[in-house]
Amino acid sequence: MYSRVVLTLDGSEFSKCALSHAATIAGSLGVPLVLLQVIPYPAVMDASVEADEEATVRRALDQIAHDLRGQGVQAEIKIPWGDVVRQIVEFIQADPDTLLVMSTHGRTGLSKLTMGSVTESVLRDAKKTTMLICRCPEG
Repeated sequence: MYSRVVLTLDGSEFSKCALSHAATIAGSLGVPLVLLQVIPYPAVMDASVEADEEATVRRALDQIAHDLRGQGVQAEIKIPWGDVVRQIVEFIQADPDTLLVMSTHGRTGLSKLTMGSVTESVLRDAKKTTMLICRCPEG
């Protein structure tokens, strides 16, 4: 049914709330769980800043992947740079048998307008992808 499960992360604890759902599905199906974290281009291009940012993200994802592998889940890491929504949509649409798992906190009103919603934008733009949206408490 699915060839892979892709979980989007942004480095926050909040974004990890969908991790258990994604891991359970990937493990049950015996397909890879891809941990996808897009790094937006910095306002100032600086190779050392970019390298530090990517190294920080890679360390965090490596730890999550290591824990998943210990649970018997195939885990992969992808860290593209660029526009977050565009990179997610392009990555998931490259394989039509992808299940995308994302978290949302269900903001409404002014907080939604000021914070924006990557989840909502991906949902709107990735028309041919099956998605599981996990509502997570704002904490």
